[in-house]
Amino acid sequence: MPDQTFTGELTVLRRLARVRRGTVVAMFTEGERPLLRQPGELLLPDRNPLKHRISVMPISTEPVRLRVRVVDLLSLDGQHLDAIEMAVTVRLNPNEPDRILELAAKRGPQLGTYLNEQVREGIENTARAGVKMNTQAELQRQGLAATLKERWLPRSFVGLLQVVDFELIADEWARPVVVHRPHVSPPDPTRAPASRDHDPLPAPPADRAALHTDVRLLSTWRRRLPKSLPRGLAGAKVGDDGCVLAVVDDQPPAFEGRQLWEDFAAVFDDRHLALLLLRGDSYDEVVRSWFSQLGLPGRLQDRLDVDVTRGRVDVRLPADLADDLELGSHGRSWTGLDGAPVAALRRLLAPAADSGRKLTVGYQGDRPEQIGGDR
Repeated sequence: MPDQTFTGELTVLRRLARVRRGTVVAMFTEGERPLLRQPGELLLPDRNPLKHRISVMPISTEPVRLRVRVVDLLSLDGQHLDAIEMAVTVRLNPNEPDRILELAAKRGPQLGTYLNEQVREGIENTARAGVKMNTQAELQRQGLAATLKERWLPRSFVGLLQVVDFELIADEWARPVVVHRPHVSPPDPTRAPASRDHDPLPAPPADRAALHTDVRLLSTWRRRLPKSLPRGLAGAKVGDDGCVLAVVDDQPPAFEGRQLWEDFAAVFDDRHLALLLLRGDSYDEVVRSWFSQLGLPGRLQDRLDVDVTRGRVDVRLPADLADDLELGSHGRSWTGLDGAPVAALRRLLAPAADSGRKLTVGYQGDRPEQIGGDR
């Protein structure tokens, strides 16, 4: 939790006031453009005492210190850092009045909460990336605080909050993990090589889907359900439409599920965001689970084709969808191959392309778009 806050409450201005040192004030007048008042300036209430149309919100430009605790980190050599606690001090840049007003007008009373969250997420991502890209020995030799501060810590957040100071309060390493590799005997020159006719065939690739996990979305999920993390998590926003896909083993409780939706809607700035909770282990199961939640007619379910081979994951959607973008129910409509649900699915399945498989998504009868593999 933060030690300090960025803003005061949004209140109605009822009397004459002056802006204090170390503070700027956003003024909101009904039907007019917001204004930003600097230290020492007067705040004048509405001329009509019966109409309190002016609201003000103080915003601190003094250094603000936040404490952030991050758990369950993994180093490059597989060592677990159970927890790390840090403190970061940031200060609002008052020389960007337009940007401050833009955020104040957009976030309103939640501006302080939004700024706190942006700093917290930024610091968590910094810690996870810094630990993940170094071995435990390197972090201990260079110093964890110095490594994060010199190489990974951003200079500012949201283009307004400048980093003034960074401090490592505590770090808790788990007991070292020893990796045992099987002993391989050197070849015996006196022994004839075995016939290749009897070599066993290579094992077929596992059918279990390789899924992408978005670090930023995972940190949001972890705050709500730290003991029930998804196996895959990806999101996308196309135009004004956002979609988040999560492959889970267990359905989240209703209350926590609603909180997750609220969090992801804030991340993508979309109050109509679609959060689809998918089930399944294989590519076929995951894709069919995704398709079943798009609100499309049930008759199309049997026309979905998912072809998985050693070198390809080919998703062929029913051809009906190419001709009618109005198909759908529950207020949803099919947004095409360029829509947010398909974009999120491509990101979720991206590791298939990274491993050398060709990932293709398209309509039956058409040449689908190809991602990864040979072009």
